[in-house]
Amino acid sequence: MNEVLLKTIIEKLETLEIALLKQSHPAKDCESLNALETLIKSVQSELMELNSEVRRNTDCVTNLSNQINTLRLNLTHPEQNQVKHIHHFHKHIWISLSLFIILLLCAYGWMNCHIEKKQFEANDMKYRFWKANGNASLLKIIYRTDSLYNLDKDGFTNEVLRAEHEIAEQEKMNRLAGEKKKINKK
Repeated sequence: MNEVLLKTIIEKLETLEIALLKQSHPAKDCESLNALETLIKSVQSELMELNSEVRRNTDCVTNLSNQINTLRLNLTHPEQNQVKHIHHFHKHIWISLSLFIILLLCAYGWMNCHIEKKQFEANDMKYRFWKANGNASLLKIIYRTDSLYNLDKDGFTNEVLRAEHEIAEQEKMNRLAGEKKKINKK
């Protein structure tokens, strides 16, 4: 559009120049014609410079328009910021947690020791009660049991375990026999 405007202006100037030459007499001063011609040429050169400047400005405006369009697109479709939450425990928390677990294990062991101690104390009291208040036959059994235990601790322990195993087997047989009777009655 700017080029068309410049061409139109140049054509008008040329027609004005021709019209001036026709109206003027050949007898007129050549100097005034030369001055007018130099003036017209300077106007033409200024118009050419203006044309190149307009082209540069047009390029800048086009570039600016493209940048505005890209910014408008970015504003209509903004980038989604992805936020990643990473949860991590500090080493103080891990240390506290491990110490708490160790404390729980120690408390469990301590309670088991306390229960065993109470059971040993109760058994000791029962033994001392039988010894203090028992009749002669019970005292003989207690002394005999103590002497057998002191004589051969391993053998005594094995004998007790064997007797407990036999009692458990007998209990198992009685339970199975009871179940068989229930099945046969049905």
